Amino acid sequence: MTGEELLRKLELADPAYVRAAAEVPAGRRRPRLRRTVLAAACVCLLASAAAVAAGGGTWLLDSFTARGAPGSDFTQSGYDLAADVEKFPVSALTGDIREAGEEIARQFQNYNPLSSWYPGTLRRTHFPSAAEARAYIGLDALRGLDWDLEETRTTLDVTGDPQGHLLRIQLEVDYEVEGVRLQTFATIFTEDSEDTVVIGARTTEDVEFSESLRTTAGGRRYQVITDTGLASGYYGMGGYLVEDGVLYNLHLAYLKEDEALAESLLRQWADLF
Repeated sequence: MTGEELLRKLELADPAYVRAAAEVPAGRRRPRLRRTVLAAACVCLLASAAAVAAGGGTWLLDSFTARGAPGSDFTQSGYDLAADVEKFPVSALTGDIREAGEEIARQFQNYNPLSSWYPGTLRRTHFPSAAEARAYIGLDALRGLDWDLEETRTTLDVTGDPQGHLLRIQLEVDYEVEGVRLQTFATIFTEDSEDTVVIGARTTEDVEFSESLRTTAGGRRYQVITDTGLASGYYGMGGYLVEDGVLYNLHLAYLKEDEALAESLLRQWADLF
């Protein structure tokens, strides 16, 4: 797989890991990685060729610390989760989102191989609210969170192929509560996307991860992954669940003294389903 091919599969970005990479002291040499590995540590959602067991939800495939990064002399830490999601027909998307496929097709048509970017993704940030972004998508199965928190940003990322087929649609809504930063994600995969999905976290720091399986107030199973903290002082906590075929994820970045608040917010998010 080429670096450009892997880069096109990037799905989720974890702000805590990106911030930690940005805060490396100026005198410290950063790794020059091929595009197969991000220079900044990240969390990403990858389409995988690995077999995924049936049954719904997400489950842990692998967890590692300070493992050699492909194409680099540096190490990375991370984990991989399998996700069993619905592959929705494009006809189920009744909003104006199909125009995004046309724009992505034009990206490929006008692509200059010598440029520093690669076609296939489109970002929309003009939505004043998550509700309007959901209307733009127009998928009945996509749930809005009835959460009494003020939205700070709504972002829609769309991935497509050279023919303009929509492959993945990801709605991100951000919040901040007393210094705890929250990112909620709802990710939709279409019938044109690859067969299986693996959710993977990667950071260039030596971080350990732990897993717990929990149950919402409504009896739904969800998975929680926490880390041992970054050099920046931030800890990461992620919740994952699948509801009506859509993959939902919450990432929280918090300082140690705010761990109890982060745990409470995670439970609130899960109980909304």
